[in-house]
Amino acid sequence: MDANGAFTVDEKTTLSKLIKQSPEIVDYLISLNPKFEKLKSPMVKIMAKVATVEMIAQRADVDVHDLIRNIDAFINKK
Repeated sequence: MDANGAFTVDEKTTLSKLIKQSPEIVDYLISLNPKFEKLKSPMVKIMAKVATVEMIAQRADVDVHDLIRNIDAFINKK
């Protein structure tokens, strides 16, 4: 959280923290890029603690900074 109480997202933020902050984030990510559909697999429950924003951006072949901006806007409803 930043000084204003907003949730902060960076390359090292884990998927589990994103889901804890905003459970609907997985559906949002899938709406951004169909490659994120893999986030619906049962394996994600295991990987969520170690998978970072940077890692999921690389796997989906998207720019990590664009992804961070999108996640930040979604979670903090900017």
